[in-house]
Amino acid sequence: MPIVVFSSGGDREAAMALGRLIRRAGLDVAVGRTWFVGCRPDEKDCKVNDGKGSDFLGRALSGGYCASECALLLAGGVKRLVPDRAILRVILKNPKMNKAAERKLTAYLKEMDVDPALLESLKAGPGSNLDVTPLRAAGLVTGTRTVESITESSICKAFPAPDNCRVFTTLDLEN
Repeated sequence: MPIVVFSSGGDREAAMALGRLIRRAGLDVAVGRTWFVGCRPDEKDCKVNDGKGSDFLGRALSGGYCASECALLLAGGVKRLVPDRAILRVILKNPKMNKAAERKLTAYLKEMDVDPALLESLKAGPGSNLDVTPLRAAGLVTGTRTVESITESSICKAFPAPDNCRVFTTLDLEN
């Protein structure tokens, strides 16, 4: 099942831990967003989706945002997709980073098959949406396919169907 991320950053240690979990599970990561139908996660006591099999129903779409530590989570994916409509802002190193933290970050990037030279090319600053070409060369981005291309139900018609497809049985129809 792919992971679709929309994040402005967060905790560096947590992002690396999640990246390792994602890699161990063999998951793909794509920058995108979710369009919710009915109830949204921020709505308390919403009942619109009651009886529909899930508290929240939605559709994954391209056009998300991934900044700062989110890039470390992205690095954990087997495939790391940044669609054309997505925004990727990468700031991994800052002038205040000590040598131990820099060594830890370098080791993590190597572990995720990302060229640590990326650190030197991305200096701290206001951040900007980056051209994916050097990020692909460094291994942080592996493709620009859309989120929809890995999440839409039509992918389940392929043979063999991807692992994130749910197979319905007659038991599902009876419930």
